[in-house]
Amino acid sequence: MWLREISDIYGHLKLIHLHCFPWSVEKLTISPTEVSVSPALASVSLNEFELGLFDSKNTIVEKLRHDTRHNHLSEFNNIELARQLAEIIRNYSVKNSSLDVGKFQTKSIKWFDIDFWDIK
Repeated sequence: MWLREISDIYGHLKLIHLHCFPWSVEKLTISPTEVSVSPALASVSLNEFELGLFDSKNTIVEKLRHDTRHNHLSEFNNIELARQLAEIIRNYSVKNSSLDVGKFQTKSIKWFDIDFWDIK
């Protein structure tokens, strides 16, 4: 409902939705005048580590709980995210858009796979 309210109030502006988790990408219904960007930002963040499955009893949750990175991304990946978002804004067209994940510094790519998010 909050996103619908944003669309109603600010629909005349360029609206770009960034997703935190991959399951929100599939569930979000956006208006035809908005852009949805994938993959989810948590995927970029978690691929900076070489860790196993997402399980509240393992080190991933602990590592994120004490995360000192800005926006849960390395400095390089924050700059790259900003660069790619600036390009999406500059070339704004109403369609879904994907980040170029190959431009991020990662130790893994497994978190870009929705099936790897099998939360226990």
